[in-house]
Amino acid sequence: MPTRQDVASFLGDFKAAVSLGYIHWLHRADETKAHLSGLEITRNQAVDCLHDLTPDNYSKGPEPDDYDENRQVWIFGCDVVGVEAYIKLTMQPDSHRKTVVNALIWSFHVAEHPLRYPFRAGV
Repeated sequence: MPTRQDVASFLGDFKAAVSLGYIHWLHRADETKAHLSGLEITRNQAVDCLHDLTPDNYSKGPEPDDYDENRQVWIFGCDVVGVEAYIKLTMQPDSHRKTVVNALIWSFHVAEHPLRYPFRAGV
């Protein structure tokens, strides 16, 4: 398991890429897990949630991506108007610009199961 500092470092890098506009929402073919399904928020509101993430929102990871074992995914959760959101994030170098790293949102939808938050006190 990563340290709290490891999680903070990942979030810092992710948020920096988002702030620079290097953010991508990966296509979801499964409509039951479509981005923002069941959350009743816009993508801009979701990005605001991403900026608010802290190590307390960390659930698990990094672990290999199901589609690219060279890419690591991190799982976070947050409360969105009383509903727990499942958020899967990763970073990926841009294939066209060598100095750019993209923030990729792999999943952002209602959590199917309660998430564990190992850095929260009393959880």
